[in-house]
Amino acid sequence: MFSLKSKGKSAPKRLVAIELSNSDLVYAIVEHSDAPGGESRLAWKRLPWRKEATSLGTPEGKKELATALASIATGEKLTGAPCRFALGGDFCVTRVVAGTNEQVQKELRSLEQRSSHYLSLGAGEKSFSRSTRAIDAKRAQGWMTVTNEKTLQAITGAAKEAGLKTTSIEHSLITLSRAVGRTQRDAESPVII
Repeated sequence: MFSLKSKGKSAPKRLVAIELSNSDLVYAIVEHSDAPGGESRLAWKRLPWRKEATSLGTPEGKKELATALASIATGEKLTGAPCRFALGGDFCVTRVVAGTNEQVQKELRSLEQRSSHYLSLGAGEKSFSRSTRAIDAKRAQGWMTVTNEKTLQAITGAAKEAGLKTTSIEHSLITLSRAVGRTQRDAESPVII
C-alpha cells in the first residue's frame, strides 16, 4: 500500500470498500489528502477468502472470512477504519420498481411480505432494506434488497473480529449503479443491463 503522510500536511482520509463474492473478496482503499493540491489515490486487490468452508453460513466460513479481513486490516494498517461492504448476488437479491407513487409503495410492501420466500439466500430470517426516489410529483422509483440475517451477522462479526468498523452493507449492483450515476455516464441512456 502507500502512505500520503508527511510533515506539515494534513493526514489523508481513508475510505475502505470490500466486495464480497462467494469465494473471493475485492478490497479498495481510497486515500484523500486534505492538503491544498493534495492527491487522491486508489489501491485495490482481489483475495480469496473461502478455502475449505462450504459456505459463509458455516462456522468454518465465518472463521475464514474473519481471517481474510484480519489479514487486510493488518497488512494495510486499517484497524479501526470504517468499512463499506458490497455483496455479490450469492448473498442478496435486489428488486427495482417504478410507477406511480401508490404503485411503488404497494409493490415494495408486497416484496417485503414475500422476502421470507427467497430460499436461495438460505433458511432463516431475512433482512431487507428499501428506499424510494421521486421521479416527479406523481411517479417514483423504489429499491428493495433482501439478505439472510445470518449473512449480515457473519459479515459484521468477521469485520469486528478483524478490527474493522462496518458502516454499510449493500448489494454490489446498488454500489455500481451509484458509481455510474456519480460519473453521469447514464445521463443520455442506460449503461447497465
